[in-house]
Amino acid sequence: MTGSPRAVLPITLKAVIAALVLEAAGLVTYGSFTLTAAADGQAFSYGAAITEGVVWIVLAVLLGVFAWTLAKRKSWARNATIFLQLMLLPIGYFMIKGGHPGWGVPVLALGLLSVLVLMSAPVREALGIE
Repeated sequence: MTGSPRAVLPITLKAVIAALVLEAAGLVTYGSFTLTAAADGQAFSYGAAITEGVVWIVLAVLLGVFAWTLAKRKSWARNATIFLQLMLLPIGYFMIKGGHPGWGVPVLALGLLSVLVLMSAPVREALGIE
């Protein structure tokens, strides 16, 4: 493939984008389960379940948007993504405490790993951040 070196995304940035897409898919799935539980009457609190389901899906949309903007090499997306990843850490914690460690542990791990990779030199260089 020919072109400028800026045309090729570094593997670290590709990994972060893949992690964001994976997190978005997981949150859509979790949000859908939460909304289904509310609709079936299985949720402890109907209002809380609806709110949680909507929040998970909105977060998934944000993660998808940030993955797309990082793929387009928009430097502003890095800081927004770091912020959102840090916000997902307590969500993962409360998923674990709420009895869903199978969901919470991956959210915590991917969030932490994504922040570390987003702060790495290859990602900063690819996005034009010094």
